[in-house]
Amino acid sequence: MAIPNNVKSYRILQYRYLLTVIALALVTGFGCLASNYAHKDIIGALIRFNFPVLISQSLLLIFMMWQILRIRPIAPLVGIRRQSNNVQKKLLGVILAECMLYFFFYYLTFILSGTTVFKDGSAIVGMLVLLLRFLVLCVLGIIILSTYEAQHPILILLAVLLLNFIYHYWIEIHYLLIMYSPIYDPVYRAIHHTYQG
Repeated sequence: MAIPNNVKSYRILQYRYLLTVIALALVTGFGCLASNYAHKDIIGALIRFNFPVLISQSLLLIFMMWQILRIRPIAPLVGIRRQSNNVQKKLLGVILAECMLYFFFYYLTFILSGTTVFKDGSAIVGMLVLLLRFLVLCVLGIIILSTYEAQHPILILLAVLLLNFIYHYWIEIHYLLIMYSPIYDPVYRAIHHTYQG
């Protein structure tokens, strides 16, 4: 039995969306490696460099929002058929898959580049910092999922982006980065005359 054309085109769109996430992760990973060439530490590139959070992960969150807003016009029709829970479960699966693909390919660029991944600090603390970043992005993606039925989706997007920046600037930079290695503490660098770019 032949698959209808609209089903084929929908599957192609799904693969294009996933390929877009993979491309974003690879561009981010290689961009971090190129800019952080003299000091290749994955935590330093992820947190201290700011590019993955300010640009790349914000684009990923906006892309997730765009995908949900494309499906939103059919929400009343889906609700009449009592399939809203099924649609939201599938959207949740897509969001979590995109987060996993993004971080898998982002981390893979560091691993395959042949550099020491946790150069400045403890590997255990470094892995916990990376895991926390992944979990934060998953939670923010789940919050974005609420735009499927929300009245003002732009407010949710702005709140999610603000939460991402607050977590990055207040928790990651001021606490987690210093717990990973004291070399990222400005007071420590000033006392020991250790300055890095």
